[in-house]
Amino acid sequence: MRVSSYLRKLERARDHLIDLKRRADAFFKTNPARIEGQYNADRSEFSFYFRVDHEPPEYMSLIIGDVLTNLAASLDHVIYEIAAKTTSRPEKTGFPIWIDAKVFKSDAGTKLKGLPKGVWDAVQKFQPYVATAKDPKQDPLWTLKTFNNWDKHQAVHVVVAQPMGAIFHPWIVDDFQPLTVSPIPQGPFKNGDRMAAFRIPIQHRNVNTPMTGELRPLGFLLDDVGLSPVQWFVIPRLEMMLAYVDDRVLPALAKFC
Repeated sequence: MRVSSYLRKLERARDHLIDLKRRADAFFKTNPARIEGQYNADRSEFSFYFRVDHEPPEYMSLIIGDVLTNLAASLDHVIYEIAAKTTSRPEKTGFPIWIDAKVFKSDAGTKLKGLPKGVWDAVQKFQPYVATAKDPKQDPLWTLKTFNNWDKHQAVHVVVAQPMGAIFHPWIVDDFQPLTVSPIPQGPFKNGDRMAAFRIPIQHRNVNTPMTGELRPLGFLLDDVGLSPVQWFVIPRLEMMLAYVDDRVLPALAKFC
C-alpha cells in the first residue's frame, strides 16, 4: 500500500529528531560545561559562573535543519496531495503560514486556489494569528516557518546552556548560616554568564568559605538568531512542533486526501 509523501516527510523529521536526541545525550555525557566560582577583589562577594569547555559539533545544526525541512515539507505535501486529487492544477501549492490575516488571504489565494472550502477553513484555523492570537510569534507553526527559513540561508547555531539556576551550597562552616544571595537573572545561562552571587560577611572574608554548585540537566539553546526575544531550547521546541503537526494539523487535513 502506497504511503502518502506527507507521512514519509513527517516520519523523516521524527527520525532526525530521534537521532538528534541520541547524539545530544552522548554529547552531554562528555560533561561539556561546569560551574566556576571566584571571589571579587575585596572578597565581599563570591560568584558562580557558567563555563562551557566545548560547544556542540557543527553536525548538530545540520540535523536540526533536517528536522525543520522535513517537518515543513510535510505540510506542503499534504496540500499538494489534496490539490492533485481535487483540482486540475496542483502546481504552486503549499501550506501558507502567516501572523497577519491580510497576508494569509493573499498567499492562500495562490497556494490553496481551487481547493475545497473545508481545506481553506482547516488551514486558516491553524494560522498563528488565529490559533495563538495573543502572541502569534510564539505559535508552533510560526516558529517552524521562522527557523526553517533561517536554516535555508545559514546553519541554525546552537550552544550549550543551563535552562535555569543551578543548585548551590553556600554555607559558613562556623555557624552553618546560609549566605545571602544577590539578585541575578533566572536563566537560561550561556558560557560566561554569572549564575549566582553570594555576599560574604565581614568576619568570614579572610577565610575560604566552602562553596559548591551542581548543574541541572543541560540543553541546546538556539543562539543569537535575532528573530525573537525568546530564547528557545531546541530539542523541546522541535518536539513541540512535531507533536503539533502530527497530532493536530495533519489529521485535520488528511480527511481531504
